[in-house]
Amino acid sequence: MNPIFDLKGEHDAIQVVLSAMKKLASDIRGSKQFDLFRIAQILEFLQTYIDHSHHDKEEEIFFPALTECSTPRIADTINLLMDEHIIARGYRKEIDFKLREYVGGHANALEGIATDMLNYISLEENHIKLENEALLPMAERFLNKTKLDCISSEFKHIQNREIRQSKHLEYYILLRKLYAETSITQVRKFAY
Repeated sequence: MNPIFDLKGEHDAIQVVLSAMKKLASDIRGSKQFDLFRIAQILEFLQTYIDHSHHDKEEEIFFPALTECSTPRIADTINLLMDEHIIARGYRKEIDFKLREYVGGHANALEGIATDMLNYISLEENHIKLENEALLPMAERFLNKTKLDCISSEFKHIQNREIRQSKHLEYYILLRKLYAETSITQVRKFAY
């Protein structure tokens, strides 16, 4: 396995979730019907898949491996990305808090959910773009096959630690549903 390919694939999965979040935020702001359960599913995905698997792979394994390469400005880029992980976690926690408030009867929390979702989306889209366009190509240049194999093995350990096989299947089904929902929305936009 190639850990760079794995990270790109995870970024693609995250983009599907971000598209679904955009639709939900738009529905909330447009006073349209939206699915509270879907928001809860997305929050669980953000916490488990992104925070505890994807970000752990980057923070514990991938970023330190790149730092060892001593390439110019890599430490600054990695520090920026690490800071963005912290900010993203904060947005996720705010969305969760405001969702609980909304379910508890505080209707005014709804606008905050949409705002925090849009802030999260913007941050993550830029974050993924930086990783895909700068960091991952740098890794392809500077990390040899032995190091990549070692990283891949460590990625598997984190993934197995954080996400069990049954949870992978659940996320696969969720991603397919979210992709179908957002693809249908995109088709409708072009149809009118």
